Amino acid sequence: MQQRRNQGFSFLELFIGIIILFAGIIPIFWVMSGSTQTARLTVSQVQATNHASNLIEAIRAVGFDAVSQFPPIMQQLGKGKWGVPQSLDEVLFAPISSDAPTNDQLKAWDSFEKAFFASDDPIVPPMEDYYIRYFAIRDSGGGAPADPSAPTGSVRREKTLTVIIRVEWTVRRSSNAGEVQKKQHVELRTVLGDPYRSLGGGG
Repeated sequence: MQQRRNQGFSFLELFIGIIILFAGIIPIFWVMSGSTQTARLTVSQVQATNHASNLIEAIRAVGFDAVSQFPPIMQQLGKGKWGVPQSLDEVLFAPISSDAPTNDQLKAWDSFEKAFFASDDPIVPPMEDYYIRYFAIRDSGGGAPADPSAPTGSVRREKTLTVIIRVEWTVRRSSNAGEVQKKQHVELRTVLGDPYRSLGGGG
């Protein structure tokens, strides 16, 4: 009677099987990884748009007269307080004056910040720490102040002011070369009209 011997897999068969297994798993892994990164980016974009929109609504609420007294550029890092950017070299999205804000402009912004940001239940909700939010007034190129009593250094009033709200954040992505960091942003704009000039006042 001939005995059967239980033969296992050879090393070559195991090696080929492992290669086939990885050939099927790796594409699935990359597809899932890419889908996860896309989903995270979408969530970040929605959050950033909400943060920009919340500030736009606050700006519209205070109106042209108040906004025309604000500094030309302000920056908020995450949940922190607003301040003047240390360097304007990175602020390339708007033609901002390089002149330092006046004390009157900073006082006007401080009042706005206290009213909309500085409370236990702020009107403008706080951002996550990884966002940077900018407020900027686009240089309209001159024009006489509509109000002779306007503080020196205030934004020179035209019939309209273009306000730019920009929210930036950094996305980390994996690639064949390793982890890559890429800046993303959401930008909203609103135009405020000067009711005084619209009614025929001013120079």
